Amino acid sequence: MATIPPGRSFSSADRTAMRAIYRRCCDDLGLGGGSGHLHEALARAITSRYAAGSTDPERLAAHALKAARRAAQRPRGLWTAMIAVFMRSQPGAGRA
Repeated sequence: MATIPPGRSFSSADRTAMRAIYRRCCDDLGLGGGSGHLHEALARAITSRYAAGSTDPERLAAHALKAARRAAQRPRGLWTAMIAVFMRSQPGAGRA
């Protein structure tokens, strides 16, 4: 996976475009607000491809969804899984 070059910044238009793709992918996956490993996989996939020059929203969304689905299939560590269960059991968890 491509990485973002050090010192690379995105214009306001770039950030708006990436945000729209991210939100679309979250909707497609049924993810609410928050930050979890699937959110991180989406963001990483979108920003790395965008930094590499890929700006087509359809292709970026397809790539990001594929990356998130792969991340969902990977087993998480015991500690991470325990924290996720604990956070889901807290009143108000997952509400932004």
